[in-house]
Amino acid sequence: MSIKKITVKTIENGNKGEAELYLLTSPNSECHMKILINGICRVEVSDFDFFSCFSKARKELKDITFLCKGAKRNVYPSNMSRQMSLGMVAYECTLGKQATREDIVKTFDFDDLNLATNPDEQKEFHYEWLKSF
Repeated sequence: MSIKKITVKTIENGNKGEAELYLLTSPNSECHMKILINGICRVEVSDFDFFSCFSKARKELKDITFLCKGAKRNVYPSNMSRQMSLGMVAYECTLGKQATREDIVKTFDFDDLNLATNPDEQKEFHYEWLKSF
């Protein structure tokens, strides 16, 4: 079992802060995520990749904005990136343009522009993007 800790900047009720994300991979490649804010566990989720875990966590933590690529409206992983990186990388997509290697971003890298208020917005943009070319 491997454990990785990532710190992501956040905004909660107008206050800047940080969340500690603990990412665990089980021997059968199941992904688990635990999010702590101010040392308090706010959510624990499991899924088949970390992007999916992060989406589940964001749905539960509606009052928190995570300042990272994985929360951007136009960032979404391909099935292959989900399998190969367990959702740790995704594509930053532009309408009308196919995604290339240059569009690959790390899910938990800092970004504070074009953030989605919930993961469903990302899914909707992804479907729009697929129809745009």
